[in-house]
Amino acid sequence: MGISIRPSQPQSCPCGHHTTPVSIWPLIYDDLLFKYIDLELIEHLKVSKGSLKNDKERDMFNQDEAWWKKLGSILPADGIAVKHIKTGEDLLVSRRLRAVFLLMTMADFSDQ
Repeated sequence: MGISIRPSQPQSCPCGHHTTPVSIWPLIYDDLLFKYIDLELIEHLKVSKGSLKNDKERDMFNQDEAWWKKLGSILPADGIAVKHIKTGEDLLVSRRLRAVFLLMTMADFSDQ
């Protein structure tokens, strides 16, 4: 199933089971995927693995690390406001929901 982007209509999420009244395209492509270059992403994944291990084993987590700050700027903890496709009203999209959209989009692409 491909992703059909029709900004004037509610969209099915990539899994095809739910309809969302927000445009998925900017949430995934504009706001997430093009914010990292490959080398930076690889480096941040390496560093974050060590940081999360320290947090789990020693209860020491440093929110001042570069990878954490960048992640927080891309995916704010309190979510982001986006416009409803039909009404234009602001809707809050949580960090978790954006992660679901991203995972389902990745699954959809790998299925094609």
